[in-house]
Amino acid sequence: MPPKLLITGATGLLGSHIIRAAQKNWHVVGTYHRTTRRQAQYFFGQVDHGRIDLGDYSETRAMIADVEPAAVIHSAAITDLDYCEKYPDDSQRINLHAAIDLAALCSDLDVPFLFTSADHVFDGAADPYTEDHPPQTINL
Repeated sequence: MPPKLLITGATGLLGSHIIRAAQKNWHVVGTYHRTTRRQAQYFFGQVDHGRIDLGDYSETRAMIADVEPAAVIHSAAITDLDYCEKYPDDSQRINLHAAIDLAALCSDLDVPFLFTSADHVFDGAADPYTEDHPPQTINL
């Protein structure tokens, strides 16, 4: 069996493309949160998947222990800018704290962790961006 790759936010735009690319060499396990179970089953097909609230540390820790991934690609986020502005605490719980917690869990287990982010982190004025470029959001 190929190594397991855990992809958070697997029903999102980026996550769904990562799944397609990774299936050739990995046993892919995808997570989702807002998608219904029926939609996820249709969307994922034969890909192992599960619903999770990444903002719940104990749930995230249990998922990592259950899946035992060889690597994690974190593409889950709340991307609706109107929602983020209306619910900043929930947005930070998922977009910031969940990412930090997941990275720490992976670090503790020596599991490679790749964090992805959308262009909403930058204002678009300094393209192309470097690793050292400071975030400059237009919104929240």
